[in-house]
Amino acid sequence: FITCHDGFSLNDLYSYNHKHNEANGWDNTDRPSAGGIVGATEADIEYCVNTGTVTSTNASEYSAVGGIAGAMSGNLRNSYHAGVVRVVDTQGETLVTAQGSIGGLIGVAPILSWSGIQPEYIEIENCAVLGTYEGTPTVAGAFVGSVENPVIIKTSYAMTVPTQGQ
Repeated sequence: FITCHDGFSLNDLYSYNHKHNEANGWDNTDRPSAGGIVGATEADIEYCVNTGTVTSTNASEYSAVGGIAGAMSGNLRNSYHAGVVRVVDTQGETLVTAQGSIGGLIGVAPILSWSGIQPEYIEIENCAVLGTYEGTPTVAGAFVGSVENPVIIKTSYAMTVPTQGQ
C-alpha cells in the first residue's frame, strides 16, 4: 500500500518523476505529508490501525507526518497507532530536525481542503497513541503535531515517549 503522499495523484505516481497535478488547483504546492494510513485526506477515517513505522525523508517547514494521517480535515474515530513516526535524511539513516509537524495520529489538522474550505473543527474520538516519534521536530504532539483550527479530542489516550537522536 502507498503510505506517502506529496501531492501526486495515483496517475502522477506511475506517470511522472515529479508532481504534475495542476488539475487539483494547488499549482503543485501541496503540503508534503506522510501517514501510516493516508498521506493527506479530507475524508473521515474510522476503524483503522497502524502498527508500522512511518518514515519521512522530507524535513521541510511545511511537511506533516503522522501515525495515521500526515494531514487531514476529516474526523478520526475508533483508530490507533502503535508504531514509530520518524523523519530521516534522504539516505534514510540519520534522524534529522524536522521543520514541519509530527503527530502520533495526525501531523497537521484540519487542513485547508482542495475545494478551498477549511472545517471549523475536527474530532478525534475513541483513539489511542501507543507509539513514539523519533527525531527533533519543530512542532510535535501526542495526537496532533500542529493545529490550524480547533481539534476536539474525546475519550482518547496517549502513551507515547518521544526519542531524540540515535
